Amino acid sequence: MRSNAANFLGGAERLPSPRKGAALLQSRILCGLCGHRMRVKYNYRGGGGHDTNWYYVCRESVVRRGTHTCRSMCGDMLDAAVGSFIVAAVNRKSLALTLMVRERLRADFEAADRQRMNRIENLRHKADLARSGYMEVDLSNRLAIARLEAEWAGRLKAHGETVDERQRYVKAQRSMPDAGLDKRILALRTDLGNVWNSASSASENRKRLLGLLIEDITVPRSGYRVEAGLRPRGGRTHVLPRVELPRPRATVIRRDASKEALAEPEILLEAGYDDVHAAEALNRHGHRDSRGGRFSARRIRNIHLRNAMPGGIQRQRERMRAKGYSTANKLGINAGTVRLRARQGRGIERRRLDARRRNCVMYKFTPENPSTGATDS
Repeated sequence: MRSNAANFLGGAERLPSPRKGAALLQSRILCGLCGHRMRVKYNYRGGGGHDTNWYYVCRESVVRRGTHTCRSMCGDMLDAAVGSFIVAAVNRKSLALTLMVRERLRADFEAADRQRMNRIENLRHKADLARSGYMEVDLSNRLAIARLEAEWAGRLKAHGETVDERQRYVKAQRSMPDAGLDKRILALRTDLGNVWNSASSASENRKRLLGLLIEDITVPRSGYRVEAGLRPRGGRTHVLPRVELPRPRATVIRRDASKEALAEPEILLEAGYDDVHAAEALNRHGHRDSRGGRFSARRIRNIHLRNAMPGGIQRQRERMRAKGYSTANKLGINAGTVRLRARQGRGIERRRLDARRRNCVMYKFTPENPSTGATDS
């Protein structure tokens, strides 16, 4: 009961019984970083539990120490790789070996059954001898009667226990498939893949078959690649081929600059082009993004953000700050007063940056009236 507990107190040693969820590696997948068992998280996208995604998540650090999630990964592709290994493992050679072992067990059972029958006959003969001795004893000899009666009862008991033991073994032998099913078992090699992948096959049955062959699965993850290590029953290890996990949608559909156009945005941004003007210049020169589309201001902004390139407006601001300009909020007086005095030409000079769709203006005091006193306001 402790090993099948599904609650938190089960810890790393818990091994719940198979459930109806679609996740094949439930309770058998281990984190490749910390070694604890990973949990299953389902994401139901359709009504009634259909069209489901599932993830394997290691939350041991979150639950035990309050830190971040250790590892998480999408489960369908990993389950498909493990399922392919299971189908390949149950091949014709392994099935033939299983049948050969079963025939050897049947022969061993028949030999052992003959020995049990001989022992039963021997015990029956001894019980008959004890009965004859008991019947022939003088009735006046009570001590001999008690001794022979106890001997007779003991031999009858041993005979009955041996008969019961043989019946149990015979019942176990009858539960094994007979030789007429060998062809059907060998045909399972071609049918197992269809049965395994069939939508009508219950998830619990797949998990039970997995539990008969696999002890656990360790999944070290490197980026979007997983090299799962299987530990089959018996202690040996087997490493699956590398599994490529699905990438986030943003990385799949991302439109980036082509190799030919990557060098020019740096020049345009250094020249002070904002994102809108830089996109127009690239389109005018015939450059296209990685998917053959035209550039936009948003794509230019993504390019310099991903490549840690300061934007054109930011570079213009830095050059203006080097000349003594600042924003209206940083001149030490009210921002509205700064804008009013700049429009009236009263000791404050303003300079508009070359940017479209943005009101980028910077200010500085003129040499004639550097004072920031309140009398001018």
